[in-house]
Amino acid sequence: KELSAVAGAAGAALKAVDAFVESLRAGEPGERSPLHNAARYLGYANRTAGAAVLDVDLRLEGMSIVRDQLFTGQKLRLSGIALLWYRLHAPDGSVRFARTLRRMAPPVEVDLRGDGAQALFADETAPAR
Repeated sequence: KELSAVAGAAGAALKAVDAFVESLRAGEPGERSPLHNAARYLGYANRTAGAAVLDVDLRLEGMSIVRDQLFTGQKLRLSGIALLWYRLHAPDGSVRFARTLRRMAPPVEVDLRGDGAQALFADETAPAR
C-alpha cells in the first residue's frame, strides 16, 4: 500500500516519456509535432533548472518456499517483496540523501495435498495435450 503511490507516479512518468517519443513523428502539425514538444520540454527544463532530482528504483519480487516433510507432504509458501531505493541529488550531481525501504508481505501457505490442490494449479476445462 505504501509503495503503490510511488509505483503509480513512476508509471505516470513512463507514460509521459512514451507519449513524447510517440509524438516525435515528422510532418504532424499541431500539438503533436516534434517542434512543439521540443519547445515545451525545453521550457520545462528552464523552469526546473537548479532543482534537486529524485531518483527512484523500485523492484517487486515474488518468493516461494517449498517444504517437503516426511509425514505431512509438501507445503508451498508464497510471499511478495518490494524493494525501493531512492536518492536525492543536488543540482551539481552530488547525493544529498539516500535511503532504502524494504517491505515483505506475510507468506500465504498453499496446501498441495488432495484433490483441491489440482484445481489450484490446473484448469480442468483446458484440453489435454
